[in-house]
Amino acid sequence: SAESICGICLPYFCPDIPDARNSGNRSDWLVSLPPLRRKRTWKSNIMEIPTKTLKVRIKILHLSDVHIDLQYKVGSNAVCNEPLCCRSQINETNKAWKWGDYRTCDLPWWTVNDVLQKLSKTNQEEPFDYILWTGDVPAHDVWSQNRLNQLYMLHNITSLLVQYFPNTPVFPAVGNHDSFPSNNFPPASVNTGAAYSAQWFYNALWKAWSVWLPSSTKETIELGGFYSTLVKPGFRIVSLNTNFCYTENWWVWLDPVDPSGMLQWFVKVLTSAEMSGEKVQVIGHVPPGKQPDCIESWSFNYIRILERFQHIITAQFFGHTHNDEIELIYNEDGTPMSVAYIAPSLTSYIFMKPAYRVYDVDGYHANTTWSVTNHRTYTLDLKKAHQTNKPNWLLEYDACDAYNQSYLSADNWGDMIGQWEKFLTNKHATQAFYQ
Repeated sequence: SAESICGICLPYFCPDIPDARNSGNRSDWLVSLPPLRRKRTWKSNIMEIPTKTLKVRIKILHLSDVHIDLQYKVGSNAVCNEPLCCRSQINETNKAWKWGDYRTCDLPWWTVNDVLQKLSKTNQEEPFDYILWTGDVPAHDVWSQNRLNQLYMLHNITSLLVQYFPNTPVFPAVGNHDSFPSNNFPPASVNTGAAYSAQWFYNALWKAWSVWLPSSTKETIELGGFYSTLVKPGFRIVSLNTNFCYTENWWVWLDPVDPSGMLQWFVKVLTSAEMSGEKVQVIGHVPPGKQPDCIESWSFNYIRILERFQHIITAQFFGHTHNDEIELIYNEDGTPMSVAYIAPSLTSYIFMKPAYRVYDVDGYHANTTWSVTNHRTYTLDLKKAHQTNKPNWLLEYDACDAYNQSYLSADNWGDMIGQWEKFLTNKHATQAFYQ
């Protein structure tokens, strides 16, 4: 009802709607978890890797929230009082810059092409072991989109990545803007009918992603846009469709109890990984636990899963917020147990420097942890690029150097956050983070 929607989305304006939020945020459901294994009785198959392939450090490229605007027009109005600008009406006062604009504008395709071209040259000199692509390809013109346009954007970015990284594995996750209508991700249990079904989109995801993923992922991608795949012996990536927890995906308010059974499937995958001695990285778009984007009951169950399998889940990677952020998840006793890295966006929407990130990960050796040891974030100064007509992607910061750390463990992040909270006693550390 309209009253329930007001209570869910605008609780400060509709505080007296009884059980409005609970109707879509039920706390009375729990994902089933296996008992904790007290002793490690399995044997990791990481030892099966031939000695000649052993490697201490690997590099991961993380791209997120590209939001390519195919209608971007240089010199157009960048201050248009509309949801998306830089696409019409030449304006002498607020001209849109050539390579993108900090105002209410998405990124032109030629800027995306430029960064991928430069990253491909970097890849030739010092290859990325794999690429994480965590969703949101279309522009923010949600009012003018249709199925055909969304499919074109999906295959457009896939083709670009294949063109520039023909020999590099890519592991994608689906963003809330990638479907049509935007945020429309009905669970498999909902009989939506032909007009509202997202099956066309899930089928298209498999068709696009199958250039990188094995046929074993087809069933769950076509079910709900999620999958699990073994990257190397002893190491697995799980890509979750976290739009199933997104508050603007209206379907989850009808029944938020584990849409499409994805979380219970996640537990099954992790249980099997535990028995096989595998380490796991988790990727998605909407960060669980991030309020108000992800409903509390879903986040609660996700964190329960993290706590149960914290010894094999080595890192999490998300996007969506367009900000450079981290989430640190704690055990009930207050000790840090897991880190979620939320990458900045490649688009400049809104008032953001376009950015991408490169992670260092400990991997490919007998005692590997498959955990993030460091990361570097690169940005583009759009104003300078416009003035010189030369986009120059530069290192913004190296995390270990900036925070005076030798290793980015959950414990170290916990210590750093403790310092940031004590701003007056360690002003330098806090300022380094905010800069």
